[in-house]
Amino acid sequence: MRKCEEDEAVAPSIPATTEGEAVADPTPSQPSAAVAADASAQAKPAMGLVSATSTFNTNELTWVVDTGETLHMYKDIELFVQLEPIESSMETAANPLRILGNGTVRFPVKDSSDAVRTVELKDMNYVPRVAHNLFSVIKALVNDGFEIAIDKRECTLRHEGDGYVLSVPGGGGVDLYLMRGIGKRECALLAGGNANTKEALRWHRRTGHPGVNAMRQLHQIYFDSGTVGFPKIQINDLFCESCAFAKSTRLPFSRVIPKMTTRPGYVFHTIIGVLPI
Repeated sequence: MRKCEEDEAVAPSIPATTEGEAVADPTPSQPSAAVAADASAQAKPAMGLVSATSTFNTNELTWVVDTGETLHMYKDIELFVQLEPIESSMETAANPLRILGNGTVRFPVKDSSDAVRTVELKDMNYVPRVAHNLFSVIKALVNDGFEIAIDKRECTLRHEGDGYVLSVPGGGGVDLYLMRGIGKRECALLAGGNANTKEALRWHRRTGHPGVNAMRQLHQIYFDSGTVGFPKIQINDLFCESCAFAKSTRLPFSRVIPKMTTRPGYVFHTIIGVLPI
């Protein structure tokens, strides 16, 4: 999306690209500039977005407020307070983005009076490979109770129910409106619920480091009763450093010494050492 009057549609969306955890993506039929960046580093709109990525602080929760997206998109599972696993994809200029889940996220931001507010976005797509989190203007208007006003300097979001106002500045060297949260670590604590990304790993350690199949059985048996609260989708991304080290093995030394040369005189030896010239 661009912050100039050239903006046309108000629409947000995108499925995950192929993190390489790469760039953002748009709707199946109409990818936005943010999405195109991930899909095609060679496309000019994408290059504009790629240049913007260097200005993002990875320790900060940042959303691109995009009038060209038809879907909300978020790449980390940690802020989902409700998540339903799904398998879908969205076509982009290059590779398709995979959507692995849909649900609700909550995250804290500071409003125009510098007070901390908790923003809840519904119908949020979990897209691990999307380059930037995308805040869909269309979805915010239709599903999330926001009134939105945009000019050249900023995008103003007013929540109809709670009455708070968020001012999202534009500029900063990029033609994007960037809504910055309070930080991923703090967000995860404030979001609450069973959205902790470490939950599956914690149960993996509690139960004696079982394999993936055993973790799936554990989830199947105990999830409905509320004993375990992590989404099943976390099991696929489970990585235990202790298991990786414990199961690693050293490769044996070769019993065969390979030939260093294939013809006489190719390698020269000397036992004299360095000779003065």
